[in-house]
Amino acid sequence: MLFELASNSAATVEHRSTVRPVLCKATQELREAFGTIKHGYEYPHTTGANWSTHDLIAYCVDQIGACDMTAATWSCATHAAEKLISMQTSGQLTSIYMLVDWRVQVRTPGVLELAKCHFNDIRVSSCHAKAFVLMNKNWSISYVGSANFTNNPRIECGHLSTNRHTAEFHRNWIRSEIALAKPFGMDMRKAKPDGRA
Repeated sequence: MLFELASNSAATVEHRSTVRPVLCKATQELREAFGTIKHGYEYPHTTGANWSTHDLIAYCVDQIGACDMTAATWSCATHAAEKLISMQTSGQLTSIYMLVDWRVQVRTPGVLELAKCHFNDIRVSSCHAKAFVLMNKNWSISYVGSANFTNNPRIECGHLSTNRHTAEFHRNWIRSEIALAKPFGMDMRKAKPDGRA
């Protein structure tokens, strides 16, 4: 069903993107690896763990300017939440909406307290997805990958896209789950491991 919806959408008539693969060595900085983010580009990438998801967000925001952020993650460290809040306070992030896995309540309960005080909205659900969307008047950037909002000294990989339709797709399902609109047909917070409600 999802494939049928995607194949009939306006995204299929859009111009082809330029793909620029990025293999970021363990000692390489983001600026050196990615260079300038450009419209119409896709950036499949892997990294030797010298930077994290929240660092990639800051790097993108530095280039595209103030924007709204929507994100989903399985795990979020306190220092990552503090970095996002700092960007929000400075006006770099004009809004923050985040979907987090229920285990955050156990692993890093301080993150939820910070988020409730500062983010526009946060929802605890059953979530293993790792994604973010940055949008403003001129840019639509989305990321899907293996990295959480933590510093993980392991190989990570992901895909950064400047395609507006892709960004809207990810923003919409994340925001729908946050708003309890049941984009997956059920309340995922109440889903059992076997997928039943």
